[in-house]
Amino acid sequence: MAYSFNLLDEDWIPCRVDDGKRQELSLVNALCQSHKAREILHPSPLITVALHRLLLAILHRVYGPSDWRAWQKIWERGSFDEIPIRKYLEQWRRRFDLFDEKYPFYQTSGVSFDHATSVAKLVHELASGANKTLFDHTLADRPPVLSPAEATQFLISHQAYAVGGTGSHEKGCEQDKYAKNSFLVKGATLLAIGRNLFETLLLNLVHYNPDDEEPFAFDANKDIPAWERDEDVRPADRLPDGYLDWLTWQSRRIRLKPEIDVQGRLGVREAVIMKGYQLPDNQWRYGRETMIAFRMNKKAIANHEPWLALAYTEDRALWRDMLSLIQSVGDKSVRPKTVDWLADLRNRGVFAGSRAYHLSAYGLCSSKASVIFWRHETLPLPLEFLSSQELVSTLKSALTLAEDAGRVLRESAWHLAKLALIPEESKEPGKEAKKDINNMCDELSPGRLYWSRLETPFRRMLEDLPGDTSTDSHGSIVHGAHCLPKWTDSIRRVALEAFDVASAAIGESARALKARARAEDRFRKKLFRILKPYTEHRDEGGEEA
Repeated sequence: MAYSFNLLDEDWIPCRVDDGKRQELSLVNALCQSHKAREILHPSPLITVALHRLLLAILHRVYGPSDWRAWQKIWERGSFDEIPIRKYLEQWRRRFDLFDEKYPFYQTSGVSFDHATSVAKLVHELASGANKTLFDHTLADRPPVLSPAEATQFLISHQAYAVGGTGSHEKGCEQDKYAKNSFLVKGATLLAIGRNLFETLLLNLVHYNPDDEEPFAFDANKDIPAWERDEDVRPADRLPDGYLDWLTWQSRRIRLKPEIDVQGRLGVREAVIMKGYQLPDNQWRYGRETMIAFRMNKKAIANHEPWLALAYTEDRALWRDMLSLIQSVGDKSVRPKTVDWLADLRNRGVFAGSRAYHLSAYGLCSSKASVIFWRHETLPLPLEFLSSQELVSTLKSALTLAEDAGRVLRESAWHLAKLALIPEESKEPGKEAKKDINNMCDELSPGRLYWSRLETPFRRMLEDLPGDTSTDSHGSIVHGAHCLPKWTDSIRRVALEAFDVASAAIGESARALKARARAEDRFRKKLFRILKPYTEHRDEGGEEA
């Protein structure tokens, strides 16, 4: 029986349209009507990222853009010209059929269904093997049936976010058993967000020109997306032929097994998932990936990445690393190339006025082939930060202030725990006592509340800082005369709240109350000294004079 689900005609891309309603669009309509849609919207941030990269690969294939002028023409038009998009997609119509016998979309037709397993292995949200259930309560012994639209979404996201480890393989091919992480695992992937889907896609459509070696050096005659390739994906190491190849990289050999249920509905219950293309040893994402910031790995040894992707960690929100997202610092850190491109466009006068956009960051953290968590957060992006070193320096001072106060908060919580366990302040704790103090400090965890409550004031400061200008005694423009004192007040207030909550957790005994009083007095004095340069008319207790 022949099965078919053509992505050019069927509705499968989840979008929020102008009236705010959620609506699935076909591939053609998502591109051609992108100016009428607000955004791609899916509960899984992994799918959201992967779908943007798919659409970007198509747009790069159709439009380039070869330089900033070509980009500006599209921007000023306010929508994508439908004619070249439809012409290109029609040329490759067969390759966009999910169940085509010879060229199933984003899949490898040559693998046998003898290796098929539950389609749940495609879905990080579902329990399967070593993977824990994140949001859905489907169990591995009750495999789900995905609709063709759902199967397409998870197929595309799995190619971008497949977690490394031991997987199925063909008999006798033990070397093909272990697969590495896909490119976007363990990295915070950034998308610049505009007022509608058209703007969002274009803001992330970077300079693409082999003569300029942008976004990296490639051969224009070889760089093609996955669906234009005739050969099957193999379990092999190779370098990407270019940016289109990179955006549509097939990290796994996948084949969906379609079936018709008793009600006549087409669905997918099983899939083959095996090792696909990988980068050779000592080849890395750095220099190729455009949507991730990187930091120099000072501890790198042989066969270790010299540049590490800026990634999410369980106890650290990404806004604390805002500087790494908007600036490059010599041989220390490199901002995403998409941000570089936006800075170049702004410097050339493409963006009128002082419009602000947003950066959406998406990340997945894994360990030992198991997904631990994923995260999505959005930050304001006033474009002035991309070309003003003064603004960046002011932001750096603000973030340093918050980090210093956070360090004092942590040290004071440790001191509180020490006093609660060892009342004699002069007594030096031994090894076991220090372990108990550290454990209590971890349980008090004042930093968790501190950093979470600072996020909203930080966003406000980030948006207001570009307009907060004044002139110093030398006649130079400076920023932050109003914003920094407000930010300082927020740090002070939130730090005191966090310490109060932590100190209350040690109880109401006479020893605990004494420990709280002594630790709080010390904490307030240290906090005052840190914040004093940006605080006016306050006494050492931190209250209004």
